[in-house]
Amino acid sequence: MGSDVMAPPLIALTLGDVSGVGPELIALALRRQEDIAICRPVVIGSAKIFAERAEAVAAPVEVRVIGDLDEARFEPGVVDLIDPFGSNVEVPSVGQVDPAAGKFAARCLEVAFELALEGRIAGVAGAPLNKEAFRRAGYNYIDEIAFLSEFTRSEEPRLFGVLRGMMTTNVTLHIPFKDVPAQITQPNVEASIEAMLAVLAKAGKSSPKVIVAALNPHNGEGGLFGNEEIDFIRPAVEAKRAAGFDITGPFPADTLFPMALASGMDGVVCMYHDQANIARKLGGFTGSASAFIGLPVPYATTAHGTAFDLVGTGKADPSSFLTALSFVVDQSQARTDA
Repeated sequence: MGSDVMAPPLIALTLGDVSGVGPELIALALRRQEDIAICRPVVIGSAKIFAERAEAVAAPVEVRVIGDLDEARFEPGVVDLIDPFGSNVEVPSVGQVDPAAGKFAARCLEVAFELALEGRIAGVAGAPLNKEAFRRAGYNYIDEIAFLSEFTRSEEPRLFGVLRGMMTTNVTLHIPFKDVPAQITQPNVEASIEAMLAVLAKAGKSSPKVIVAALNPHNGEGGLFGNEEIDFIRPAVEAKRAAGFDITGPFPADTLFPMALASGMDGVVCMYHDQANIARKLGGFTGSASAFIGLPVPYATTAHGTAFDLVGTGKADPSSFLTALSFVVDQSQARTDA
């Protein structure tokens, strides 16, 4: 591995849940030389499974198994791969939830973030995992954010979405809907706005424009449908505006995204999971990804799931994975430049 400081960042690509389309996505992505040239990729996963699944979708890869990053050569047409499983790997079922695949996905992430903790990689772009398989494999976490937070001893990493160059984040994430209102406090909303501003700054936005969602229908209708907008959300927005930031809101969630896209907003702060994600996914997966900030290195994955129904059909589209990779590269370079 060269020491040229001008070389693209070294990024780990994890195969994710191999019962789904993860290996296919990475194989297809690696064939797009112009898109992959933004980084020096090293795949983490089973060489046997990766090669077989790539062949199945007519995207054959030449795999070079390495024992350490120092052995990576980054030769065109050859995939450097670290294999934590060996030739006797248990091959999970294909196209269905399998705890073995959940364990596989978790181990790939562990290896990648062990390298991150050692300061040897600049970021991680992961194929999707399946939360049910992950839990059934014995990982008692609500999602991979909680898992990686504990594994890396990171405090409060946050999920961001990417939508056609615009960022999204949420005040609350994977909690029951009935628990959302209690979490909508002025400090929590301000913290989400601050996190958004920090990510946009790393993305090179010197004067970012951020819009904030309401919690209740019709922006609460002046308190008729709820007081969260009056008591917590608007004061948080006003506090950040007073500090000199271009923050607007709150606005009703049902008109928020068309307004944000039409007015060139850089970021959208939503109150809960589906406010952001339904809007993001209605726009399709091209140009969309899910990103995690607050870990030792940037980590992003696809905006979609494991797509069990597409396994082996050749219809899996690597666009969302490539968007995730681009985000990771941008954020890792911002860390280096800071």
